Amino acid sequence: MFSFHKAAIKVATGGALALAILAAPPVLTPFVDLGASAEAATWPNKKSKYKKEKELRRVEPLGNSFARQFDKLSKMAEEKDWDSFGSTLSSMRSRYSKYTDAEKISFLWKEIEYAFAIDGLKSEKDPKHESDYGPIIKHYETLLTLHQKMRESQIREILNTLSELHMASGNFQKALDYHHEWLGMGVEVKPDKKFKIGQTHFFLEQYGRSLEWVEEAIADVKAAGQLPKERWYATQKFIYSEQKNSKKVAEILEILVTHFPKKRYWQELGVVYQQDLERPLDALYIFDSLFMQDQLTKSTFLKALAYGYNSNGAPYQMAKVYEYGLEKGYLEETPKHLKDLFFTLQQAGERKKSISVLERYVKLSNNDAEMLNILAEEYINSGAYQKAIDTARKSQKAKDKARKPGASHFQEGVALFYLKKYSDSVKALQRAAKDPKVKGTADPWIGYVKSRINELKSARELEKQLREEIAKGVG
Repeated sequence: MFSFHKAAIKVATGGALALAILAAPPVLTPFVDLGASAEAATWPNKKSKYKKEKELRRVEPLGNSFARQFDKLSKMAEEKDWDSFGSTLSSMRSRYSKYTDAEKISFLWKEIEYAFAIDGLKSEKDPKHESDYGPIIKHYETLLTLHQKMRESQIREILNTLSELHMASGNFQKALDYHHEWLGMGVEVKPDKKFKIGQTHFFLEQYGRSLEWVEEAIADVKAAGQLPKERWYATQKFIYSEQKNSKKVAEILEILVTHFPKKRYWQELGVVYQQDLERPLDALYIFDSLFMQDQLTKSTFLKALAYGYNSNGAPYQMAKVYEYGLEKGYLEETPKHLKDLFFTLQQAGERKKSISVLERYVKLSNNDAEMLNILAEEYINSGAYQKAIDTARKSQKAKDKARKPGASHFQEGVALFYLKKYSDSVKALQRAAKDPKVKGTADPWIGYVKSRINELKSARELEKQLREEIAKGVG
């Protein structure tokens, strides 16, 4: 009967249901897999309620009248005349209760074929069509009530398909129940099926059981000298991540980057090395390689690279990463990012660039008194004294609970001194000295500026005397 499914699927192209059924394994011969997980190892001892003592040898023949109708339906299906198929099927439903068990089974298979076909037609017309698996599941479950009149190969197929259908419809517990019934039929559990059972446990958040099945599927494929599927490793990685087992996560990511070298796996591996396994240099090598290939496009990973550079004594490289990210738009121009970039440029000795970045910062966060004070200091160091005064005064007016008026008055006083506005400088420095935290720095400056004023007064007095003496001499 598996070929029957395939015929229906050819019609139901594009549907999720078709994909689910095509993924199912072929009809299997009875075999107990002794290498299964803890769950599978015990299940064959608990026979499925559909398991028979003796296999059905002879199939009950169909009545002549029903056989003619059945043949008509088969011809309509070949011609894809689903309107006529549906009408004929509808007229046959009224006589369902009068059919023999064999006829009921054949009729239900046709119901399933028609349901597949209609679902496929809907998917062809509307790519966004979402299949309603309810009626199809109902037909399969009705078939199971007639299991005594079916061969075990058919029963295994139905159980397997029902597990797939319930998975596709999101009813994971029901899917698991049918997986168990299928296992209880005494079957060979191939790697794909092991993964599907593990996936069902995964969706039920039964991660321990899920991991048993997934790892066994992986082991079986590796034992055959083949490469396990990417999503098997990805599922395994997720579970270990949930269990906070960073070492295993790293091991799996190392496999993924070897066989499926996608950017996201490299990025994840770098983060695990850096944050969980204390392997900062390994993380730095990974992020640096991705950076050189323009593969770091997310702020999280760009910052991981930047911090890696900084912690390894390379602030200039950290600054280059930040500049690159801001320029490309990978890093949003936020106060936090600009602040980080400023301090890094400052540490790298890039004063001109650092001032430019700090100016951008204060435009976004003009009430940050501390950073305004730092900008004022940077202006003083670069000789932009009037800008320093304006910035210091802006800091004094900032509505910032953490502002330090003493510091801003000090910067103002120093800038005024360099502009040779000594009297104003003393006044600003005296205001600064009222702050106990600044007094120790401001007082020496006050003394210095006053001494400078006195020097100028003395110089002026001396100049005045010289002029008077010269004037007398001339007379």
